Amino acid sequence: MLALDIGNSRLKWALFEGRKIVKKNAVVYTTDSIDKLLEEELLPFAGNDVWISNVAGKDIGASVSNFFASTDVGKVTFAATQAHQCGVENVYEITANLGVDRWLAMIAAFNHETREQGEAVCVVDCGTALTIDVIGAGGQHVGGLIMPGLRTMQSSLLDKSGVSQGVGLKSGNVLACGSKNATLLGDSTAECVELGCSQLMVEGVSGIIRRQREQLRDLRCFVTGGDAAGVLDYVGENTQYEPDLVLQGLLLAGSDR
Repeated sequence: MLALDIGNSRLKWALFEGRKIVKKNAVVYTTDSIDKLLEEELLPFAGNDVWISNVAGKDIGASVSNFFASTDVGKVTFAATQAHQCGVENVYEITANLGVDRWLAMIAAFNHETREQGEAVCVVDCGTALTIDVIGAGGQHVGGLIMPGLRTMQSSLLDKSGVSQGVGLKSGNVLACGSKNATLLGDSTAECVELGCSQLMVEGVSGIIRRQREQLRDLRCFVTGGDAAGVLDYVGENTQYEPDLVLQGLLLAGSDR
């Protein structure tokens, strides 16, 4: 099976044989470039069924559908959030309002091979948006949080403050305060924004998880997303990095038919 995760800025894919990923990649895309990227990345996998998670909107979804319609892949399915699936129960009153990427990540985390019987699960996804979702030991989605991701926070601050011109943030600097021995204070506007937003993210996430651990004795955390490295060391014990949660959730959803 071929799994495709279309986020707000990145396209991730994985080719599964059974439950094992044998090939995968992640690329940055734009609306204008997605057709070319799909052709370069995915055409070698003719004959496979395709399961897709899309949070990028209807236009991107239509482009992807049209692309696959002209290929020799098997059945193409766009995953949708369900009320119950793979042992997980959706707590949202309106099922479809829960983002499909969050839903699939929760399914993958709850069914992960490292999760022990009786453990609740927390998913921290550090992307364009930073989301936190908690699933109880019995599979019920307790609830979640959505906040700006690191780069969204940084760029929004610079844009709204009117000081963005001439302020160059370090590309790829996921967490400027990653060193626990850092001064944590900046001496330029760019560094102040980087350190301020980074610490706000780290302190916010770690505080939220700490409170959840106080309420749920056995809580296993999965951290994923492009900026996962920035918070991984601050979330506490019983935490693991899992970059492919949405893709793994697609595999489980595709198997649960």
